[in-house]
Amino acid sequence: MRNIVRAFLNRWNLLFFLGGTAFALLSSYPVESLAVVLALEIAYLGLMGARPAAKQPATTEWVNPEEAKQKILDRLPPKYRERFDDLRRRCEKLLQIAREMHEHDRTWGGLNVVDKMSEGLNRQLWLFLRLLHTQFCLEKFLDETSKRALEAEIRDAEERLRRVGSGSSDHEQQLRRSLSDNLNTLKGRYDNLLQAEKRLQFVKHELERIQNKIKAISEKAVQSHDPQYVASQIDQAEADMAEAEVTIRSARDLASIPLMPETPPIILRSVSQSG
Repeated sequence: MRNIVRAFLNRWNLLFFLGGTAFALLSSYPVESLAVVLALEIAYLGLMGARPAAKQPATTEWVNPEEAKQKILDRLPPKYRERFDDLRRRCEKLLQIAREMHEHDRTWGGLNVVDKMSEGLNRQLWLFLRLLHTQFCLEKFLDETSKRALEAEIRDAEERLRRVGSGSSDHEQQLRRSLSDNLNTLKGRYDNLLQAEKRLQFVKHELERIQNKIKAISEKAVQSHDPQYVASQIDQAEADMAEAEVTIRSARDLASIPLMPETPPIILRSVSQSG
């Protein structure tokens, strides 16, 4: 039943049905013409109703943070993993130095600020890793779709549609509907391609920004003598994560990126020790 309703409400079907009905009523043989229109409509709806319902694409979701982390690392090419691992190792090295420096420093509350910093950096690294994965997926999508070839297809479809003209014969109307639908599909693909390019550009900038933010916070753990200032920098970094999260979600449908938990897995060893 759902297939029949969807087929009837299709804009091209409504155009044919209502246009055919109006043409039949204005013709010299309205009863016979209307019967033909109704017969064609019933046959069309019967055919569409007999088709199996189209399956909705399953949404891939990686629920467990630890499993999600491992799946990302398994999928990423070596250069992406090296970038992530270098940043993770840098954080761990500087945090270890900070722990040794501030372990008996009362102004730092023992290791409370360092522990908070570890947890904040762990969340930042999880965001960084997911952005790396988003970059990889968007680049893979763009590599598999030629922008120049798609533009050529659109020009060709527009030219073929122009050549059909505005004739009123059944054949010309059917051909025009088919060509118009194909042109709209190509333009939709092209729009997706442009959106993917914009998302990729932003993701690259976000990766650079977050990478420098992570480096700065980990360096302050060693350099700064003001724990309140360091804590405020961690809080600011947390607040800046929102836009990157939106970017990850918006890119998901463009490049078939699985849903992932925002709750971070354990990335820094110091988090598991302090937790």
